[in-house]
Amino acid sequence: MKSMDFETQFSQPLKDLGVDLIEVEFKKEGRHQVLRFYIDSKEGISMEDCERASRYISQVLDETDPISGSYNLEVSSLGLDRAMKKDKELENAIGKDIILRFYGTEDGQKEISGTLIGFDDTVYRITVETEERAYARDSVASIRKQIKW
Repeated sequence: MKSMDFETQFSQPLKDLGVDLIEVEFKKEGRHQVLRFYIDSKEGISMEDCERASRYISQVLDETDPISGSYNLEVSSLGLDRAMKKDKELENAIGKDIILRFYGTEDGQKEISGTLIGFDDTVYRITVETEERAYARDSVASIRKQIKW
């Protein structure tokens, strides 16, 4: 079974559990195969969210047995410093502080921090202090949540 098949199969049931399925990886790590589900939500992900999602996924996989051979199941948050790649991740980040890193420079800067206020297929819209700005998606190398300590 391919990762996209798992995303299709588990996306809505996990949403019903209160989390968004962002990505599924199935790969060999060392001598073991790992099936890894990355989840997110607007409120962030707790250990309880991971445990609840893992129990559900494990139960379904035990019933359907779609993978031959042994593997380890992991359910994880996206991590604090991971670049956001999918629109679901961006939707959960609206209203949060982010860092845009550009391929070149924009407004004389290689990166800019602000609050994500929206996006579409072509632009990211952010607020920098009190000013709203829009940056073309194809000019942005990466977008990450800003970590504040």
